[in-house]
Order: sequence, then structure tokens, then C-alpha cells
Amino acid sequence: MRRSYIIAFLIVLFFAGYFSLGYSKEDFLNLQVHTKIVKGKVVYIDQVSSKITIKVKQGKEEEELSFAITEKTKVIRNEVYVSFADILKGDEVIIEYYDNPKLSGPYIANYIELIVQ
Repeated sequence: MRRSYIIAFLIVLFFAGYFSLGYSKEDFLNLQVHTKIVKGKVVYIDQVSSKITIKVKQGKEEEELSFAITEKTKVIRNEVYVSFADILKGDEVIIEYYDNPKLSGPYIANYIELIVQ
């Protein structure tokens, strides 16, 4: 009886390791993170989940990009740090974000600069 529990545990452990979808600690340490900069107009702000969506013009076409805001994201207006709550729909912004194809989900904003007109 005890032997069957051990065999079942080893089988579960094998399949859990085989089908796991995460990265190991070494994978995260070796990720090369590149940043990109984009300029656009704020079309949606989600204060609850800390996300922002902007409309970006790329040639003749417009595209909407979403960004996650973290505790490390810096928000700047007139060279002064402000909070995420100071961003309003319709504001022009410049966003530096992490572009890493190994990570899923929205882009992660490194900093947001509000353009004062």
C-alpha cells in the first residue's frame, strides 16, 4: 500500500515538472530586458488593476497599446514626480516600457511622462 503511494507521488511529481509553464530562477536572471519608447494619447485608465491604454499613431494607422503600472513605475509631469492617479483620459504621454517576448500580458511601464501643453 505504501509503495503505491510513493509510485503515485513520483508520477505526479514527474508530470508536474514536465508540464510546468514557469521559468526557473536562472531563466529570470538571464532575461535580457529591452525598453522602448512610445508617444500617444490616453484612451483608458483602470485605477483598480493599475493599467493604462494609449492610442498610438504608426504612419497612417492607429493602434492601442496597454501597459501595466507597477510600484516601480515613475510618473513625471514638468520634471516632478506625480502619482498614477494624476493621469487623465485624453492626456498626451510618453511611455518607456519593457519589451520582452518571453513575458506574457501587457507591457510593463518603466516611466510615464505627461506632456503639458
